[in-house]
Amino acid sequence: SGDFTASLEAIGGQTVTAGSVNAQLQAVVSFQ
Repeated sequence: SGDFTASLEAIGGQTVTAGSVNAQLQAVVSFQ
């Protein structure tokens, strides 16, 4: 959970596409 939060903060500090973020979120949710 901590690693996921850290990755979200890293994503927030960069310019990424919404699709990339959605794909990561969906992957994390599916594994929980």
